[in-house]
Amino acid sequence: MSFYYQPLRVPHPPNFPLFDTFVPKRASFWAHQHTQAMKTPKVTKLMNDLPKRMAPQFRKVRVENIASALRRHKFSNNIGVSRSSKLPDSNPPVPHGEDRDNMEELVASLDSTHLYILTAHRCQMAFDTNLTPEVMAQRMQKIEDRDAAASRVRLKHRQEREKAERKRRKQAQDDLRKKKQQEEEEAERLEQEHKRKLREAQQAKVSPPHTPPFKPTFQESPSATLYRLYESKWADLKAGNTMSIGHLTFMTFPWPTLERISGEVNLTFQNVRDFLLDPARPNSKDKSKKDILKEELLRWHPDKFIKVLPLVCENDREMVGTAAKTIGRLMMELLPEFTRV
Repeated sequence: MSFYYQPLRVPHPPNFPLFDTFVPKRASFWAHQHTQAMKTPKVTKLMNDLPKRMAPQFRKVRVENIASALRRHKFSNNIGVSRSSKLPDSNPPVPHGEDRDNMEELVASLDSTHLYILTAHRCQMAFDTNLTPEVMAQRMQKIEDRDAAASRVRLKHRQEREKAERKRRKQAQDDLRKKKQQEEEEAERLEQEHKRKLREAQQAKVSPPHTPPFKPTFQESPSATLYRLYESKWADLKAGNTMSIGHLTFMTFPWPTLERISGEVNLTFQNVRDFLLDPARPNSKDKSKKDILKEELLRWHPDKFIKVLPLVCENDREMVGTAAKTIGRLMMELLPEFTRV
């Protein structure tokens, strides 16, 4: 009985392990088709472990190839990380232009992940040897259609982003140009306002009344007439009334002397004293000699006189300034005499 249960042994010893190996029973054809169709592929990226179905004799070569690829692409990941999780068996949904489509979610899903999904489908079909060419062509056509739809969506959104960016830049340029124009208009308005205020201030400034040329009467003495002309000219000088002054030179300047002078040498102590102490001077009875001298000292003081000096013609300006200092010195010499009076 035991003879019938013994395996057939051929007289060739090298073939013994082949007949002793256990061979499982293969599943039926439709069960195999169902198993292949229900598979969920896993994407094997460069940084993942090797596939479990790879033969051991090729693993060393495969590891070297992956390591060189990592060096070429400058990946810092290690090869010995865990395998990726299961990915969905289809691409993200394609938008149909309806209100229920969440465009942000669709665009966010169109990242690099779906490329790996497509790659996994293509690789899986390479192992599905039992699929008919028609089924494989249908799968490939479906994948290509989804790729084209996703590309159109990405192109559309990229164009929308570029259009929005161009619109934003144009709006920014328009705002900057408008702001610059407003600043220029505001600066021009302020300048015009400033000029207007200056004109109003100049018009509002009351100019001193023009002193008519004095006509001496027969009752006034020549010295009194000279005093009145002296005060009238100084009033015009302080007011800056150049119309009545005319061309002011050294000869026409109002000097405190009773005689007409032609140079600084004529400004002597006695001439200035006679002019100040002359009883024919207007208001000489109402003012003391001390007050008259103080008034003249203020008039010929350098700080006050420097405001009048620009009205003199440029050729005689320096000579008039030197003579004014001389008059101030002579009046200071007269001060002790006036204080005693």
